[in-house]
Amino acid sequence: MDGVIWAKSPSKDGRPPVSLAQHIRDLQEVYRILAQKGLIPPDTHSDLERAIRHHDLGKVLPYFQIVQLGHLQYHPEDFRHNVPHALASLLFIPEDKPSIHTPEGKILAAAVAYHHWRERYDLFLKHRDHPLRELAQKLAEDADFREALLENLRKELSGTAPVEWNKSLSRYLARGGNLYEIAPPPYRLYWQPVRAQFSEPLVRKWILLAGWLQRVDHFASFMEEEGDIQPQDAFREGMRPAVLVTRVEEALRSQAGGTLDFWQKEILQNIRGKNALVVAPTGMGKTELGLLWAAHAGKQMIYALPLRVATEQIFLRIQGYVQGNAGILHGDADLFLEDQRPERFTEQEAHRVLDFSRQLALPYLVATGDQFFPYALRPPGFERVYAGFPHTALVMDEVQAYDPMAAAIVVKYAGDVVRMGGKVLVITATLPAFVRDALKERITRLQENLAVVNLFEEEPHRSRLDRLIRHRVAFRVWQASGTKRGRSSKGVPGLEKVAAEIAEQARSGKKVLVVCNTVARARAMFASLCQETEGDVPVYLLHSKFTRRYRAVMERRLARLFGYGSRGMARILVATQVVEASLDLDADVLFTEAAPMDALVQRMGRV
Repeated sequence: MDGVIWAKSPSKDGRPPVSLAQHIRDLQEVYRILAQKGLIPPDTHSDLERAIRHHDLGKVLPYFQIVQLGHLQYHPEDFRHNVPHALASLLFIPEDKPSIHTPEGKILAAAVAYHHWRERYDLFLKHRDHPLRELAQKLAEDADFREALLENLRKELSGTAPVEWNKSLSRYLARGGNLYEIAPPPYRLYWQPVRAQFSEPLVRKWILLAGWLQRVDHFASFMEEEGDIQPQDAFREGMRPAVLVTRVEEALRSQAGGTLDFWQKEILQNIRGKNALVVAPTGMGKTELGLLWAAHAGKQMIYALPLRVATEQIFLRIQGYVQGNAGILHGDADLFLEDQRPERFTEQEAHRVLDFSRQLALPYLVATGDQFFPYALRPPGFERVYAGFPHTALVMDEVQAYDPMAAAIVVKYAGDVVRMGGKVLVITATLPAFVRDALKERITRLQENLAVVNLFEEEPHRSRLDRLIRHRVAFRVWQASGTKRGRSSKGVPGLEKVAAEIAEQARSGKKVLVVCNTVARARAMFASLCQETEGDVPVYLLHSKFTRRYRAVMERRLARLFGYGSRGMARILVATQVVEASLDLDADVLFTEAAPMDALVQRMGRV
């Protein structure tokens, strides 16, 4: 049976239409699973159940059924009223569930009305004469039309949801009442005075209600499109914290030569369950600290980094710990996952990782900052992300890579996570003072503490680092001959001379990393080294202008040749800044061009 009212039209591949009753049942089942898992706050349950029952009742309109879905057998055929179904649903919310004239009723109405925000909503919000007003008049004055729609809803739902025409709202709108007074818009600065009437606790409840309605609706639609997805997949269970902690600690003990004393364990005692900022040398295992902290802090870890390449490497690293329950989000995540086939994923597994990542349905998510941080500006749909904050453990890595404007958004986002009940951990090797101060001030203002741990300053970590000679630094100044504005005819000052010293270091049996500031400089250095070594020493090149597929192949190869614990023949890698926060390299010698101090620290961490 296709149902009297369709929620979704038939697909081109032969999938039958989804009835409105089935769609509501799918949402209810997804909601039930999420509520059982403790993800949805209890004080939201009753309102969310109401929102689910009524959010799509506006699909009863002939225009939506006949024109938009192609349901040509639908009656009545009066499809003059082109009203977005989410707005039309307001006219079928029972008057006392709760009353739309109370604050609680208004946030329920807003959650239903804007669960699919459209740019054309300004027409309905700023003008008294709009299609929703005309529809309200039609329902109030044309009893036959009204009863035909109500009868369709009764036949379709048959007890799934109470069917009632909201007489008072229809008459209010028909007389020219303002939609924004009944359903306050959650977006745009223009509507901030309307939102200002609500207390902070009510705004928080509003965000949770709207956000979970969107999440449940999106996942139910995902189930209906895919066919083989079950409601229990709406949020996969992560590893039990004790199991994850054991796995990570075993890896750390192995890296520390089997000792039970590793710095992450000691630091964790001070920051467990807290918002924290940890400054530690690069290459010391801050990722593992983030995993250990998140295991105790919340149900979902979001690990945010500024660079795509770094995101991919951390994703693969975390996947090894959590048995395939990690997801990845960045602009080219689909291409990256495709490149990983068939070595790590089958085609279906790669698609599933991306699909579940987009649904925010995995317990461990690794993402570039642009996938989450702009939601701090509260664009349409921000509630979908914010609804998960009460059970979020946000790990922010390498925040020094953001420019000041982006850093301000990052700090705002972190504050919003804490405001909604989540936890935040910042881990970095170099942290601008203004970011530290802004983050601390914002979290303190929320009457929360921010534990600050700096291994460079605090005992006993400082003493350990002082005793540890990690780098010996020497400077070379190459005088270019025949230059114009300080450049040689080849564009690279003293290239042959520095290439000779690099080759000499490699011939002594060392792994040498060479980092240049531009792709052109890296290419010139690579060509010069190939000529200098004459094939005696392998020379590799890595930069951002390679095709994604070739770069993925190179990164996997370099991870074996230059990874921690790699041994064997001498080798040289010439690279650009892509190695600063991406590949886990362990070179013996680093040659680097002059660069900002934070970049130098990252490069030195690869030695």
